[in-house]
Amino acid sequence: ENSGSFKIVENTANSAHSIFVNPITVVSGSTYTRSVFAKADGRDVISLFINNSNTQVRAFFNLATGTVGTVSSGITAQIEDAKNGWYKCSITRLSSGVSFSSLAIELSFADNVFSYQGDGVSGVYIFGAGLEEGGSASSYIPTVASAVTRNADVITATPPAGTVKITTTFSNNTTQVLTTIPATFTVPQGLIKQVLMQNSL
Repeated sequence: ENSGSFKIVENTANSAHSIFVNPITVVSGSTYTRSVFAKADGRDVISLFINNSNTQVRAFFNLATGTVGTVSSGITAQIEDAKNGWYKCSITRLSSGVSFSSLAIELSFADNVFSYQGDGVSGVYIFGAGLEEGGSASSYIPTVASAVTRNADVITATPPAGTVKITTTFSNNTTQVLTTIPATFTVPQGLIKQVLMQNSL
């Protein structure tokens, strides 16, 4: 169930416990989303960290409860249940410079704590860490040594005859309601929880 992933294990230092890459070239004024699949194995909390133009931001994610914790100003954060203890965690921010000098995945034992005494054995499994341009994380895009691009995830459907209302519910429990029914319905990009097509009001 952890196939293809690897485990980040903290050392015994009293410091931050993280894995990171730097720097990453970006376009100033564009929005980017950093994401990773994570599963607790001794540590229940991770944070995703971005340093952009000397502005450090992070969001905390609880892998035991599937909830978002403390989030820095200027970013948004999402957590999505990927089943079997796995969660897809993501943060989105607007770039204020031409590079992200550091992108990190940090281990923790509690919300809003990113430096502590490690025990040398606890950690978190991770898989599919990525950075992509846009305001939300797409499905997993395999990469090896260079950037990969592809078309956005798009789902279209022909509403059944007699459909009078289409309600789309997103993972943050906001909804979109259509009563003018198109010939072809395109599911809006984002984290979709449910699409309901009704043939009566």
